[in-house]
Amino acid sequence: MTGFNNRVVNPTGKPLEGWWRVVEDGQLARRRWTDVSWTATTPAGTAVLVAVRAADDRTALAGRPFVAAANGVALSGVRGRYLEIRAALRRNSTNAVPVLYDLTVRGESSGLGGSLTLPDVTAYEATDAVFVPDVVGAQPMTWEWTVYPAWAMQPVTTMGGPTLPFTNVDHFDDATQVSVLVTEATGDSVLLGPATLRVLPSPIGIPSSGPASRYPATITVEGPPFNVSEVWVCLDGLSHANPDDLDILLVSPRSKKVMLMSDAGGTNAVTNATLFFYPGSGSPPPDAGPIPSNTQSDYTASNYEPGENLPAPAPAAPYSVDLSVLAGDNPIGEWKLYIHDDRAGASGTVARSWKLVFY
Repeated sequence: MTGFNNRVVNPTGKPLEGWWRVVEDGQLARRRWTDVSWTATTPAGTAVLVAVRAADDRTALAGRPFVAAANGVALSGVRGRYLEIRAALRRNSTNAVPVLYDLTVRGESSGLGGSLTLPDVTAYEATDAVFVPDVVGAQPMTWEWTVYPAWAMQPVTTMGGPTLPFTNVDHFDDATQVSVLVTEATGDSVLLGPATLRVLPSPIGIPSSGPASRYPATITVEGPPFNVSEVWVCLDGLSHANPDDLDILLVSPRSKKVMLMSDAGGTNAVTNATLFFYPGSGSPPPDAGPIPSNTQSDYTASNYEPGENLPAPAPAAPYSVDLSVLAGDNPIGEWKLYIHDDRAGASGTVARSWKLVFY
């Protein structure tokens, strides 16, 4: 031990102490160091003292406190890629000689690794989204997921598997945040996230004749029950060469049927129109048109051909033209939008899909 006889740690000159330090590279971020053992002979008046500290960044070691190690006893909270070991020999007399050999440090090679991140997820409406954390560890591992829906006041926490899927996402899922507490077999855990789910609108294609590409297009509203005073419906980016061909029906989770627009707009082409339908907005879309393009228009519901029935799986007539029939309803459940083109010749799209707004 360098300086063994010169390094004095006691004002009275005793004991005499010297030590060595070494840094080991464990090759794995957040490696868990489990214990230190050694063999020593310690005559009376002598001692062997071992301490350790760890960090993922070697330069950060100097800022970490040393943790005293007992021979063969489990360490607690010593984690990091780099481990610094300090072994000290102490004696009260120059005639007493402690001896240390076979010092061994053990670590969990399967400690939590990976980038330890939970990436954000982006998905198109009506597709599936999956959160996949980048973490590995000793099996079996447990996964406690917490979901913070954008529309909810409280998060929901559940036990699950190593991934968290969302099926058939829609605009109500947009901005949902997710975190996960991962615990490995050795008891070590890490909280990842929050990560955000971004839902991009998926166009609803309208053929030259027949049902739209999503028939119905759906929005699933989740959460505790509540009652609405008003429901607004938005068609975002409607384009059609002959809007008079269109029948657009809303069906609520309580099976109430409201025809938003049927045989309106005449033969005047509409391009990239944003249409809001809500009670008391003033007037229905014009029967003979035109519906303004490249702008937002606010309408009440209308049905200029009330005797029509939309093809299955849409429900049969009669259909209401009053969105206020939804007032007081519980909106939790699946909402359906049926778009049907009832005359051959012209096609269209709802470029940015549809949305619901509750008041």
